[in-house]
Amino acid sequence: MTASFWSHRALCAGLVAMLATSCASEAPTGPREGQRAPSFSVGTIDGSGISIPSEEERPSLVVFWASWCGPCRREAVEVAEIVRSYGDRVGVFSINSGEDPTKVKLTAREWGMTWPVGLDPKGAVSRAFEVDALPLVVVLDRDGMIRFRGNGLPSEPHRLLDGLGG
Repeated sequence: MTASFWSHRALCAGLVAMLATSCASEAPTGPREGQRAPSFSVGTIDGSGISIPSEEERPSLVVFWASWCGPCRREAVEVAEIVRSYGDRVGVFSINSGEDPTKVKLTAREWGMTWPVGLDPKGAVSRAFEVDALPLVVVLDRDGMIRFRGNGLPSEPHRLLDGLGG
């Protein structure tokens, strides 16, 4: 084996490593933990509205969901427990994108969603948050900064919310 053979192999290996590193290090473009949440306002199934950031300066739990999503239904039970535990100390909001408002209202009632359920008919809020799987849960601190983002509640939601002053 000649020196040029090894030089060629080393060059190829270096190029592969460089390409792999550049692909893996792309920064996400959507809002992530430690970043400010996108501002939005949407109407709700009861005719009122939801706005983020909220003027109430309290931690918020925002859940993106759909009526056809099995994990979302299970998540609604856990979110209901958070609503019971925290009352008004934590803002809890669910956002549904693109589904018929009547279907959303019926599903919310069936699932026991007593907290505000927002309608995102054109999916603008979901796009702003780059929702790629459901349920997507975003926890915001009092200043509107994202402190958790994941597909489902954090493993210890009470600990996180208590730490944010909930």
